[in-house]
Amino acid sequence: MVRFKQATVSRERTRIVVLEYHDFGNADRPNCVNPHNFQSQLDWLIANEIEVVRTSDVVDFYVRGLALPERVAVIMIDDALTSAKNHAFPALKARGLPFTLAVNTAPVDMGHEDALSWKDLQSMLDSGLCEIASHSHKHGHMANLTELENKKELGVSRALIKEKLGVTPRAFVYPFGSVNPVVQRLTEEAGYEVGFDALGPVATAASPRFRLPRTAITREMKLWIFKGLWKREFGSSAPQKREPPDAAPVLVGPGTPGG
Repeated sequence: MVRFKQATVSRERTRIVVLEYHDFGNADRPNCVNPHNFQSQLDWLIANEIEVVRTSDVVDFYVRGLALPERVAVIMIDDALTSAKNHAFPALKARGLPFTLAVNTAPVDMGHEDALSWKDLQSMLDSGLCEIASHSHKHGHMANLTELENKKELGVSRALIKEKLGVTPRAFVYPFGSVNPVVQRLTEEAGYEVGFDALGPVATAASPRFRLPRTAITREMKLWIFKGLWKREFGSSAPQKREPPDAAPVLVGPGTPGG
């Protein structure tokens, strides 16, 4: 059985662009992507034979040596906002493309009006296209939290996802990309197999398993910039520099910029 549409290559040749989305719609916020632009990006991936893989495939690439095609994309949507179901999911389902929801569980469990419900998440999981990663519980800056607080962030989110959805997340997505060596260690000790940063653009076989880069897709990103993410000159796993966020809220509700 052929697992991927494109031929697999040696590990050193694979380039993985993890596309980091947050919100979808027409709101004038940097992390709110216009649905039409999102659909154009998906159509470009398909037309240009970029292999869209599951996060679990990336985990197996690093943990079990799974061979992947040369040019790979992962579609990852943070924060479990309702726009993921209303705008992104129909477009992904129509094209049969797998994706991952990085869920910070507090807003979901509290029934925040802009957050997906556990029922919503289950229906997306039932499509066979969706996977769930943990994005912590309260979405805090983990590099600024105590070790005990971070253990709770890692453990509570994982336990809730397992209890409510019947799946155990293999991947952890650091809120705001806030991570240090202690957070990395705690993430591994909590049972996660990989950790995703908020910096990009490209992951390679040499990328550290608990600091995998991602590329933020913003409202202002033009399609020609999106296309360039898989060019050879982006074949470095070195992260882009970015300014740290001004605030460090303990609980980020749906629609809040960052992470």
